[in-house]
Parts: sequence; structure tokens; C-alpha cells
Amino acid sequence: MQKENEFRHCPNQWKLDVNDRYQMAVGVITSLSTASFVLPLFFLKQVLNLHDKSIADALSGWVYVGWAGLAISIASAIVYYFCSAKWVKLAWEKEADIFGIKVGNALVEKLLDYSYFLMMVGFIGGFACTIIFMVTYTH
Repeated sequence: MQKENEFRHCPNQWKLDVNDRYQMAVGVITSLSTASFVLPLFFLKQVLNLHDKSIADALSGWVYVGWAGLAISIASAIVYYFCSAKWVKLAWEKEADIFGIKVGNALVEKLLDYSYFLMMVGFIGGFACTIIFMVTYTH
């Protein structure tokens, strides 16, 4: 009975609760970043009804910079999810490693913070570049 209760109560339950909230936010940003990749294409084909010019010719540097930012956002979210799994392991007071290197709470927390920040900056910057492209587009 004691061993069964051990599995039901995490020694650092607050870490699991906080982690769940952050993961929801990361999921939203990942979905928005992924969807934002198609915005320039949708804009050119559906809004402007571009037929006389190829899409590749219509794209500008803003789109490519935006796509780079969105790609950074998605890659950072993947890193966040990976580190998040390590954070959960540490919350259960188990050993955690990243590619065979043992890690502790401080390192995992820094990786979570940096990847979250990079994800947000990538999304905001990438989305802003996409909007700039659409607002400043001329035939």
C-alpha cells in the first residue's frame, strides 16, 4: 500500500502543475507558428488572387526571414518539450540525463527558460515579418 501511494504523490507536485501550464502555452505557440508558415502563400493565392506571377517570384526577403523565425520557434518548442520531460523526471526525484550527461534542476530550468524565450522571440519576429510582407506587398 505504501509503494502504491508513492506513485500517486509527486514530491514536487507544484513543478508538474507549472510544467502543464507552460506546455499548454508552448502547444499554442507551436500551432500558431506552424500555421503562420502558410500565411504568405494564402495571402498571395487567395487574397490577391495572384495568377500572372509565380509565387516564388512574389515572395520577398521578409517572408524568408519570417520563415526562419517561425522555424526557430518550432525547433525551440521541441527543445522545450524534451527538457520538460527531464523536468518531470527531476520533479519525481529521479535521475535525468541529456544524451547520457547527468543533469540537475538548475541546468534543466535554464534550458527550459532559454528555449521558451527563443520560441517566443522566434514566433513574434517571424509573425511580424510575415505581416510586414503582407502590408508592404506591391504587384
